Amino acid sequence: MVLTDREIQAALDCGHIKIVPAPSVDAYSSTSVDLTLSKFIRSWKDAPIAGVEQIICPSAEGYNFNDVLKNLSEAKELNAEGYTIKPQEFVLGWTEETIELPTSSRIAARVEGKVRWQDWASESTSLLRPSMQVFPVRFNWKYATTAL
Repeated sequence: MVLTDREIQAALDCGHIKIVPAPSVDAYSSTSVDLTLSKFIRSWKDAPIAGVEQIICPSAEGYNFNDVLKNLSEAKELNAEGYTIKPQEFVLGWTEETIELPTSSRIAARVEGKVRWQDWASESTSLLRPSMQVFPVRFNWKYATTAL
């Protein structure tokens, strides 16, 4: 089941979902909340040697996500012209908002990018905006591995 805009707003009011800064009224659609893409993105670098894949193993001893970002991606700042993603390019982006879903709320969310045409935009110009859908979660206490 996907929460409606009113249910998302009620969950925000009750603290079951926390979004800072709080979304404006026009950020809500029928089953989602539009978030703001940060002006900072990271473009993944190509493999240094052709035919050699980069394998990332987060379970490896000493793994540090920030080290991976620093060594395997390049920081870029978006400007008024935006950024064109090339075919086969992998780009990481962040939202301006901080989102918290307390475990006790039994809610899960999905953040995905979507292209939103602006009134002022021509057909060749678009703005990528993250959108968050919120789902209630049925938690199976028998298999819980974290203390709640």
